[in-house]
Amino acid sequence: MQSFFNHLFEPNSIILNYGDVLMPNSFKIAIVYNAFLNENEQEAKEVMDALKEYDNTVVLAKADTDFITTIQKENFSLVLNLARKFKDKNIGMSIASICELFETNLIGANTYAFSITNDKDILFKILKHDDVPVLQSLDPKMIKDIIEIYIIKNTNFYMFFNKPLSIKLSEKLVERIKLLCQKSFDSIHCSDYCKFQLYIDPDEKMFVTAINPMPILTKRNNFFKSISLQGIDYTSFINLLVLTAAERYGLELSEKYKQLKTTIGSKIGLHHKKI
Repeated sequence: MQSFFNHLFEPNSIILNYGDVLMPNSFKIAIVYNAFLNENEQEAKEVMDALKEYDNTVVLAKADTDFITTIQKENFSLVLNLARKFKDKNIGMSIASICELFETNLIGANTYAFSITNDKDILFKILKHDDVPVLQSLDPKMIKDIIEIYIIKNTNFYMFFNKPLSIKLSEKLVERIKLLCQKSFDSIHCSDYCKFQLYIDPDEKMFVTAINPMPILTKRNNFFKSISLQGIDYTSFINLLVLTAAERYGLELSEKYKQLKTTIGSKIGLHHKKI
């Protein structure tokens, strides 16, 4: 345990990647990741490359105590929290708490959403209280029929599916799924994006089985694979998350982000007809 904290608090743990000049209306974004996980560092680097394509100034920061100093010194437009769990440490929730403490704009889940989804018993109690149907235990035979649903939500509501080919979704059922996900999203006070797992029985009754407020953002993960089916590339995908948070905070958008908003709207508008 001592070695864990020694490594967690090691100095010089921040990699700065500043551009020469901050472009007009571009953002200064910190990406926070868990240095104990090599795949998390790779995820952060992939995301960083995508953000730079939109002329953003990007800082890669390890999720340790040095981040507290950094967030006090640097005037970040936004912080993208990618810090994954390590053993029993919910690092992501800690980073969200720090951002909230210093009133820094955070892309994605806040502390409340992290704390609720971290405990399934609490999660299901809250969802039940808000009349969201849940299924706490799954028969192994049901697992193959689980549908993954990825949500990007602010003023617009975008929904993407990763589902078994055997499951067909009518437009009416898709609309019901949308309403259920919206209700669940709001119930746990989630922000910007989220992953739901849903089970639909033979009578088309729907049940939430899990919620992840911080799904993985790599090119190989199902989140991007689902959105890429709509003809959206990885750079656009990552910057759509930034756009969603920037609009929520009322930040001024660059021309690239304004154009992205128009492009994404035209591509995703056809999504529900392609289920």
